[in-house]
Amino acid sequence: MIYSLLTNPAVAAFLLVKGYGKALLLSALLGLISGLGGFLIAAAADLPTGAMIVILSSLLVACTAAISRVTEGRMRTRVAAIPTARRDTS
Repeated sequence: MIYSLLTNPAVAAFLLVKGYGKALLLSALLGLISGLGGFLIAAAADLPTGAMIVILSSLLVACTAAISRVTEGRMRTRVAAIPTARRDTS
């Protein structure tokens, strides 16, 4: 559980934003969401707290990975659509 609380929010944050400062703040927010959310879900459903925190944290990483792939694909499409200047080599 400790490793997932340390690594999962950081991985999710670095998938979404560029820059260390932004990723640090987003990582803290995602850690708070996964910790508190996992605790609340576990309390409401009478499930183990640690397991719910790890599951929620892992779901956040999976969602951000999917989001980053979709947005990365859109960026590639936009870059490919931009015409490049041709050099006259004659």
